[in-house]
Amino acid sequence: MANPFLSTGGARRRGAASDKAGAASITMGTVEAAMLAADADEPARWNFGELLDEAAKETDKAEAALQEQLLKRLEAAHDADVETRGVAAAQRRLKAKGANRKLNKEAGLKEFERLSALGARRGVRENNRQKRARARRVLKNLY
Repeated sequence: MANPFLSTGGARRRGAASDKAGAASITMGTVEAAMLAADADEPARWNFGELLDEAAKETDKAEAALQEQLLKRLEAAHDADVETRGVAAAQRRLKAKGANRKLNKEAGLKEFERLSALGARRGVRENNRQKRARARRVLKNLY
């Protein structure tokens, strides 16, 4: 009868619930191989503690490697996302700048036309201002 702790079939049937369980099943296979390779005269129970320690170390290494790979993938995805967002934002700014330039040009022309129209009236205002100032001076001189 196979030892259920050394079997990897259950993890596969359950869909390897987590990467940690998958790593543990790999190292338990290593333990099983080491136990089979052990001397037949020497009882496996004497080496079992050492084998478990080695398996735990290998599990930790495998888990650390998986975490490092995941971290690298997350960083790469984040960098790509930031870069994509930055490029998109730059494109939006350029598009808006072009649109603003066009709008500003149109607005500038309208403002110029408005100011030109005011210019004709402004001349009249300035003349009236000058007339009032002259009238004040005349009045001062009279009194």
